[in-house]
Amino acid sequence: MPIPKTNISDGEYRAACEFLIYEARLFDQHRYLEWLELISDDIHYELVAPTVQSAADATTAPKTVPLFSENRASLQTRIEQLANPAFTVSESPPSRSRHFVTNIWVERGGQADQLAVFSNLLVYRGRGFDLPPHFFPIVRNDILNQVDGGLQLESRRAESDEHIIGSRSITLLI
Repeated sequence: MPIPKTNISDGEYRAACEFLIYEARLFDQHRYLEWLELISDDIHYELVAPTVQSAADATTAPKTVPLFSENRASLQTRIEQLANPAFTVSESPPSRSRHFVTNIWVERGGQADQLAVFSNLLVYRGRGFDLPPHFFPIVRNDILNQVDGGLQLESRRAESDEHIIGSRSITLLI
């Protein structure tokens, strides 16, 4: 079976990849205020986790549960807390993270100026010597808008592969 063709240019694919890589770099360097410049004013940003289901419940129970569902205002508040260690106990000492973005697939979005981007993400988070490090395996579905010659994150639906998050907090951005 041949690989499906997408209706985007090589330049659009490269721009989407560069967006995701730059975003990961901002997260890893704790440059959250700069990241806010990359998101739209009406962003929808959510992380869900799969539910644990028996075979009998598989047809009636929800497949995922929300861990957070945010908009621009709630992301702004969270970033202000992360940027100021006095406002967050869960980030004292600050975490160290590495975002590994892979398996990027880009297609035309619902509108001509949108790109639908699928990616896998593995986030390593270390919290110093007193807590074990944690890995977050995540699948992301993003909508990027082409705005003023660049890209802007319109929406993100991220799904954790873990049923139970083993970390004490989820303060990082995905």
